[in-house]
Amino acid sequence: MRTAARVLVVGAGMAGVTAARELARRGFAVTVADKSPRVGGRMATRRVPLNEGGEAVFDHGCQRLSATTEQVRRLLADLCEAGVLRPWADRLPGLDGGPYFAVPAGMRAVVEHLAAGLDVLPGARVLRLDPADGGWQVGLSVPGPEAVDAVVLTPPVPQALDLLPPGALPD
Repeated sequence: MRTAARVLVVGAGMAGVTAARELARRGFAVTVADKSPRVGGRMATRRVPLNEGGEAVFDHGCQRLSATTEQVRRLLADLCEAGVLRPWADRLPGLDGGPYFAVPAGMRAVVEHLAAGLDVLPGARVLRLDPADGGWQVGLSVPGPEAVDAVVLTPPVPQALDLLPPGALPD
């Protein structure tokens, strides 16, 4: 019996978590590593204490969600059913698309919901990625896989390129 290919997904934002979910659904053994202490990436929610008590909650990065394709419509419907999203507006002035959805707990809640059940390593900075024997040797700042068959990089391109060793990409 062949074991599942091991995949390291770098980045626990929306792209990394959705890639990891799809790979896991297809039978791959997936680990997600992110340098931040929590999932979310650019779908981050910040909470700031107020002097009079309570807190201000705001999203920075992704500000709204809209259903642009059938696949996204299905995902958003699933998130509504799970209580992560709620319908907000069918149309917004000056914007194409719609309908639009609100995320009462903040945008990070979308990624947190989608990351449930995945092997996620928060606070895991990638220190080294070296091609080796048809796969990759991995160095992380926390305990995790040391060798994988494939790596999926989902950070912004400049950050992703910084992780690759010289010569890893063709000229």
